[in-house]
Amino acid sequence: MVRTIEFNKTDSELFEGKIVLKFENKGDKPIEYSHIEEIPKSFAESVDDLVFSIPPDEIIDPDTKVRWNMWSGMKGIPVYYSLYFSIVERIDLEEQDPFWVVKMYYGILNYCVRECNKRSGTSRDYCLLLLAEEFKAAEPTYVCHEIENEDLKNLCLGRVTGDKKYCEKIKNEDLRKLCLGQEEEEEEEVTTTPSTAPTITIPPGVHHFGDQTFTDWEVQSSEGTEYTTTFSLATVPASADLTLNVFQTNYNNPVLVNGQGVGFLCIHTSESWVKCTISIPGSALQIGSNTLTIRAGRRGSNYDDFMIKP
Repeated sequence: MVRTIEFNKTDSELFEGKIVLKFENKGDKPIEYSHIEEIPKSFAESVDDLVFSIPPDEIIDPDTKVRWNMWSGMKGIPVYYSLYFSIVERIDLEEQDPFWVVKMYYGILNYCVRECNKRSGTSRDYCLLLLAEEFKAAEPTYVCHEIENEDLKNLCLGRVTGDKKYCEKIKNEDLRKLCLGQEEEEEEEVTTTPSTAPTITIPPGVHHFGDQTFTDWEVQSSEGTEYTTTFSLATVPASADLTLNVFQTNYNNPVLVNGQGVGFLCIHTSESWVKCTISIPGSALQIGSNTLTIRAGRRGSNYDDFMIKP
């Protein structure tokens, strides 16, 4: 990751600042990763003073710490995130006409498509694939159909629409696994020892969190974007294991104990249940009542929809 910070003098003898974050996959395979950026106080006092070229997936601290969850494709294809701060004028999109915001959103998308089309071959295809992923909330399937490579086109359609039928058409095994959300199998046998940490479970019941309704889900309507329950401990162990089952988790969904972040729900993008274990450090636990909180992750204004059960 390369970070550059610039300050330019305006016509009004004031200054306008810009931070550009450049991420580049140095490996040979597509990867998913998360980046937390702490914005210097010299640049902005609060996220309210910033305009993001790509909105962060999570505002960890409005004063000023944000997170992006990213997906990077082919080696050597960079992704840029820009943060702008202007002393002259602060842009507040929420005060703008909503139709103006939509037009601006799609205007940016179409501009980026034109920029990708300036490339050729595989470079162009990966550029469009990354673009479709960044604008996933808009389901830009037309961007996917611009991709010439059939495997990459189906990967794009599978990730954008969530329809696994496209994933099954992919001939490349690694890309097919990525599309289906399957973890790579370990080539070497790994020997593990059973955990001695106490196990924490959630109360019985199936719960759906997020912001959508799915008629074919066990719990169709979302209960909100946050789940809270309590558990009790007679002593504080060195660590404990939270175990539960998750259904179709696509984003990083934070898990907190007594208000302290201890990790995220396991990523499992298929519409099926899978067991998830999260290690909780003893420093987050206390004797007596403890509060467990699970929050739906967010990309822009779109929350992840998922289900949990014991």
